[in-house]
Amino acid sequence: MKKKESRFIPMPSIFFDERRESETRDKVVRLLSAVQTKIKKFRENGVTIADEVELKALTPEAVKAQIEEVKQRRLGERFLPPSIRNQETAAFARMEAILVKEAEDLQELLKSVPFPILVAENAEETTFDGAAAEAYIEQASNVPIPPIVQDYYAQLIKVCEAWDAFADWCAKNNLQPPTRRVLNMIAGSGAPDEAAILNIAPDQMFTYWKFGNMNHLS
Repeated sequence: MKKKESRFIPMPSIFFDERRESETRDKVVRLLSAVQTKIKKFRENGVTIADEVELKALTPEAVKAQIEEVKQRRLGERFLPPSIRNQETAAFARMEAILVKEAEDLQELLKSVPFPILVAENAEETTFDGAAAEAYIEQASNVPIPPIVQDYYAQLIKVCEAWDAFADWCAKNNLQPPTRRVLNMIAGSGAPDEAAILNIAPDQMFTYWKFGNMNHLS
């Protein structure tokens, strides 16, 4: 006798989580906005940034060294009135305070950017490498399902299939098919008189694992 085809979808070893995909896309958008803002702030303070190499080179140490170099060159001019010298000394101090902090924040930000940055002449047009960003989003959205969770799901399917077989047996023998009253009778509580069908799907199992009583298996 040909075995009845199962109506259940097997649990994949990798589950594509749409919620995580949406969260990751939002994260990429926030990262890009933050990078654009940093580039704009540096340029507003007279710093040229032509490409990603120059952007990543803006470490606190490099910024201090470059400001000091420019300051010594400027203040080393022989014909520089004291008043101007004092003003420029204060201006360099302010610039260093601003840009060193910006550089610290930038380097911390760049640790969270795992793909190439395409720096544009206009800061707002700076983008991430599209293919690399999509690969990152896809990787973050594909969640490996532990073997124990896959096995748990497989056992639940067996329970559901056994209930289906019981329902078929009832139909063949002209008996009342199993209702939720039967289930709740077994469970010790009442229920409406409607046919009971046990069911489970991969997305339900995934939600139960990540947010239910099985999340300790993560």
